[in-house]
Amino acid sequence: MSLFFVIMRGEYDWNLQWPFKFKVIFSLINQSTMNDKDHMKRFCWPDATTECFKCPGINMNVPYGFSKCFPLDKFEQDQFVQNDTMFIKVQFDILAEKPSKISRLKDSLV
Repeated sequence: MSLFFVIMRGEYDWNLQWPFKFKVIFSLINQSTMNDKDHMKRFCWPDATTECFKCPGINMNVPYGFSKCFPLDKFEQDQFVQNDTMFIKVQFDILAEKPSKISRLKDSLV
């Protein structure tokens, strides 16, 4: 399953800081539990050098996201799809700080 988000032009763009820099979290909600750790999650950090995260000059920017966000076999499991319904949550973490390349490398080795 693919998930993308897009930044659209708005009337308060002049009052926002650009480029967009917040961590974006996509969650596929596990409907059989309310425990947040049971949801499937993917996150990304904006790349300030791409047009996707700059202040929109037209109605919307180029979409950004994952072409392979969640594996399709998860939709065959009852906890993610119930009564032909699934829930996807998108969060923007305004408090998280983007890790440096060095700390990301350390984290991947641990």
